[in-house]
Parts: sequence; structure tokens; C-alpha cells
Amino acid sequence: MKNSSDTIGDCTSEVMEGLVTVNDTNTGWVSRWLRISGYVPGVYATKVNGVLPEEYVAAAENAGVQYIPRDGSGNEDDV
Repeated sequence: MKNSSDTIGDCTSEVMEGLVTVNDTNTGWVSRWLRISGYVPGVYATKVNGVLPEEYVAAAENAGVQYIPRDGSGNEDDV
């Protein structure tokens, strides 16, 4: 995504609900609730409207990152 405004535009949304700040993603219930344990500390949206294009989902999975939809469509049993 670095230095590619088109890719950043494809993978981000301006429409979201709720924010949380996480200092240590390895501990705490918020990290477990959002399933971001081990991620980079920062500010995360609790719900994001939009769908990530399939090519980026596949790229994430090929890199060993499990894609978890943040639009409410994800099934907790799939995680």
C-alpha cells in the first residue's frame, strides 16, 4: 500500500462507527474483542462500512494475515 494512493483508496473507508485506542495489542479485552492481538498499537474502528476487494483479501491471506470483516457481516464462528 505504501506510496500507492489507488490502493489506499481501495482499502479504506470514510464511513465507520466507534473508535478505540490500543497501546498494547497483546493484552486487554479490547484487543481480544476486536481480534487484533499482535497488531500495531494505534487507533482502530469498531465497525467499518464497506467491503474489501477480493484481491486484497487474497493478498492478506497469502501474507499470513486472517482478514476479519469489520462491517458486521463476519461470522464469529469463522474466526
